[in-house]
Amino acid sequence: MNFREVLELPYSFYLLLNRESWIASYQSSEAGREILKNLWRLQQTEADEVAIHKFAEGRRKWQEA
Repeated sequence: MNFREVLELPYSFYLLLNRESWIASYQSSEAGREILKNLWRLQQTEADEVAIHKFAEGRRKWQEA
């Protein structure tokens, strides 16, 4: 796309393309994928109950030993 075409895009569509471009650039390296993984994790608002139960079970086994 040339600059004129970009300027004629609806703002929300431009932001979507910008976001997708940013994500694609980070996915090209291992460090970038780690950053994206951490960003996804930080956006989560609900508890991972399966992981909590697994952690608690491991802790109980450790305390019994």
